[in-house]
Amino acid sequence: MKKVGITTITVVLVLLLNIVLYYISFLKEAEGVFYSLSTISYLLSSLLSVVAAVYVVKIYNKDTKHGNAMMWILLGLFGWFAGELIWIIYEFLGKDPFPSIADLFFLLAYPAFFVGFLKEYRLSLAEKTKKIKWFNFMPLLILVLFFVYMLFYLSQVENNDFFEEVIGASYYFADLILAGVLVFIMVTIKKYSQGRILLAWIYISVGMVAHFIADLLFSFMTEAYEQSIPVYTVIDMIWIIGFLFFACGLFTMGLVVKEVREKLIVKK
Repeated sequence: MKKVGITTITVVLVLLLNIVLYYISFLKEAEGVFYSLSTISYLLSSLLSVVAAVYVVKIYNKDTKHGNAMMWILLGLFGWFAGELIWIIYEFLGKDPFPSIADLFFLLAYPAFFVGFLKEYRLSLAEKTKKIKWFNFMPLLILVLFFVYMLFYLSQVENNDFFEEVIGASYYFADLILAGVLVFIMVTIKKYSQGRILLAWIYISVGMVAHFIADLLFSFMTEAYEQSIPVYTVIDMIWIIGFLFFACGLFTMGLVVKEVREKLIVKK
């Protein structure tokens, strides 16, 4: 599968380019054009994952079950990209990006991922999921847990900015959703353990794990991160790696599906 190999090499090269651009910015104290380069490197990796998701949706066709699942994953990746873009625009204009509409895009991405990978999980279980009625109540259960969590969290804080506290607490809950997404991905990988699409799912799982780790680190090191201390801003690089693994996995998935379909057409 030469095409898959080329895709992997391309993403690795983009990753190396991102690393170079990002750390050059620290050598120049993240000022001027070098700060712009580090920002572009982050947006580039995020945009690449969105493009890869669009490619997969096109290959599967959004009207199919797999295509519909990938559409939700595309929405999740687009939410992260849009949120980051809006955040950067706010900073460029000299405005505080938190809280802002950027947070809306960031937070909406998590339930989109949950729905998308839940659909893939159900497809991996095939006929068995038809007997599991409780799956239909998952969104309601998550909503109830969210409100319980918010009530508990807000009862523990002393801050007059209620809206800011709600947004901040929502990110912690979003990380719990991401943990659930990881479970769905691992089960899905098990299904494809003997298939040619396994590599794609491994890449995607690495991408999601990277985002999960970066989110947790950011939650515990927010203050140091916002002060632009280099050792802590490596969190950005972990996010970048996550986006690039997403891109690699989705491009690989699309190429494998396309190749299999072409072979089936030739046989007919």
